[in-house]
Amino acid sequence: MVCIKAFRGLDDEFEKSYKKEVAANFALRKDKGHPNILKIVGIGKSNFSKGGVKTRKEVLWIATEVCNNQELFDYACEAGGLSEPILRQLYT
Repeated sequence: MVCIKAFRGLDDEFEKSYKKEVAANFALRKDKGHPNILKIVGIGKSNFSKGGVKTRKEVLWIATEVCNNQELFDYACEAGGLSEPILRQLYT
């Protein structure tokens, strides 16, 4: 089972950053991965279909393993928010 995320309307700078992050993930996988990082199953850039009709613009997409725990947003809501030190660890 995989999770697929599509990114639409992104600029060239984001695409460069995206490719760099994906390359880093694949490099990490060669070293047996890390328990706190989702494994990337596949990546690409293609047209998607919606209702059987292909989209006009290509979108970047990424397929990862499914995370067994809940979404970070749900966790933050249940916890009543996250403190600044925790947010710094998550987003830096």
